[in-house]
Amino acid sequence: MKRRGQAGIGTLVMFVALVVVAAIASGALLGGANAIRLQAQEETESTIADIGTGVNVVNEVGRVDDDGESVRYVRISVKLGPGTNESDLRNATVHYTDDDTTATLNFTNRTANATNFSVTAPVDSDDSAPVLNDDTDTFHVFVAVEAIRAGVEDGPAGITWLSNAGLTIVTENGMRTTVTLSPPAALDGREWVIV
Repeated sequence: MKRRGQAGIGTLVMFVALVVVAAIASGALLGGANAIRLQAQEETESTIADIGTGVNVVNEVGRVDDDGESVRYVRISVKLGPGTNESDLRNATVHYTDDDTTATLNFTNRTANATNFSVTAPVDSDDSAPVLNDDTDTFHVFVAVEAIRAGVEDGPAGITWLSNAGLTIVTENGMRTTVTLSPPAALDGREWVIV
């Protein structure tokens, strides 16, 4: 009988040892799972921040030249894109293209010209222009298409409904917003037109 009791105590010791090892292993697994969860959460937030740094175009208009033949410059109204906290337009570029020419424009705090775009802020919640940092901010991006097209031999100086023109605004994080510029065929007698 004594042997039988000793075997039972040995089994009990083994059972307790297995329970302790299982508890330690489950603690390690839970700790590892928590670390993975935190890393996934950080990666998700980082990805959302990277994705959400574009701008939304809310309006596109063009100023007609004095002859009523073409659009001299365009004004693109932009707001923060979805999920975006801030977009500094000083660090953005605007790529212009049409059938005859292309140009990459950088920011200027002066008047838009053949190599630079400009920004004004009709709605700026905290006077941070040209930094979009609030959902209510609305900025105008000006592009001087007539100056860009200067020297193009065929057709009018600005853009017309036949120009196949477009703009791509590229923010500091590489997010692209593309706009097709399509002025109406009839420009004569009009000062501003929707493009």
